[in-house]
Amino acid sequence: MKLISVENNCVRFLGATIFKTSFSKKGITFCLFGIPLFKSRSKLSKLIAKIKQNTNFDMSSFDAQIADMVSDLKIKNFTPNAKKAAFFATACHDMGGHTKCIVDLAKSLSNQYDERLFLTQKSHSFRKAPLALHALQKILVIDGEDTTPFSFQKKVLKYAQKIAQFQPKTLLVYINPDDVFATAVLAVLKKNTDTRILFINHASHFPSLGMNFADVILECLETAAKITCEKRHLKNLQIIGLQSKAKDETQYYSKQEIKDLKETLGINSDNMLTMSGGASYKFFDKNHHSDYFEMIKRLLKKEPTLKHVVITQLNQKQNDTVEKIFKNEPDLRKRLIFVPYQKNFDKYFQCADVFVDSFPVSSALTQIDLMRNKVASVVKINREMPEFSFHEYQMKDYPYMFENVDQMEKAISELLHNEKKREEIIVKNYEYWLKTYERDIVRAKYIKVMEDKQ
Repeated sequence: MKLISVENNCVRFLGATIFKTSFSKKGITFCLFGIPLFKSRSKLSKLIAKIKQNTNFDMSSFDAQIADMVSDLKIKNFTPNAKKAAFFATACHDMGGHTKCIVDLAKSLSNQYDERLFLTQKSHSFRKAPLALHALQKILVIDGEDTTPFSFQKKVLKYAQKIAQFQPKTLLVYINPDDVFATAVLAVLKKNTDTRILFINHASHFPSLGMNFADVILECLETAAKITCEKRHLKNLQIIGLQSKAKDETQYYSKQEIKDLKETLGINSDNMLTMSGGASYKFFDKNHHSDYFEMIKRLLKKEPTLKHVVITQLNQKQNDTVEKIFKNEPDLRKRLIFVPYQKNFDKYFQCADVFVDSFPVSSALTQIDLMRNKVASVVKINREMPEFSFHEYQMKDYPYMFENVDQMEKAISELLHNEKKREEIIVKNYEYWLKTYERDIVRAKYIKVMEDKQ
């Protein structure tokens, strides 16, 4: 352990927080050993507080204010090198969806471009994504630093200069939706360099800073593109889709290996198995209720040999909701199994007879991974909040996606009891994956955009 470390606006001594900054609508609070010392009501702190409270998808006013803060900064305009491409992200996580996108794309482009990854939370990333960053270090240089609100303009200038010195022709942006520092860097690069900024809209269901500085916004879905046009009021976009693994990269596990894993989960040969997975917030609405877990309870009641696995990590409030739903059904609750996030999720996915989409918030990469892993899935369509619905990742005529929960429930039971239908949809899904999401298919689309070939 380091004697002194910095992470997420905290200064730690031997792992204990001794100095911390936090943001609120009143400004930045500075604390020593947890005791508030004073508050800053700077222009930057007020802006950060407003951004954290914002729910409007049109972030142009925030982007303009951030750009104004750094409008006087000037950097040398290095001539972009056509053979260099840089990735720009806030942080990486071993379980993060956008991290997987970075890893997959960087690997697929590594033979064609000299690549570098710039992070604004570098130490945090090395702690939270040791596997992903280890894989990336084999093909590119990981750069960046740990940013804080202090000496804001000076650090933005230094960071923007660092990216410019690498001379990337293309900057592929995966920043967090509220990363003010990264947005300021984009503003400086946009004004001072000829680097082509491609903003990957990986958090399409959130308002996102920085999009107004993009040369092209890359969307994965028609619905996401529509939201960007109508709610963000930006039209410089292209639909490019998500990139998956190469067709020969997936390991398909033997029946014995699957049987052994099931047994560790308490699932025997007489059990049918449904499964879901994703960040815990995806299973609950804003009032902490869960129609998803209500449906799972009904399925377990209807199917006495069924067990249901959820790969997630609930917080206390979410756990309380689940326990309340199953309060009077202890026998059903025993057949609901929670598993923490898995780095090797492929093996777990391949255990499922049927995979059940999360809702009210769907899972994009998960659906693609299910096609690749040859697992049948039932998908939820959210028309009320289309930014939370990712059913468009499926083929247009996919027969197992529904707006209605009752229909979804019936389809799950149907697939559980009809192995032939499961096999038919698995084959169709895999063929669709090969021509839509397979690594080299999507790689060609990225290269076309990066080299500005219309």
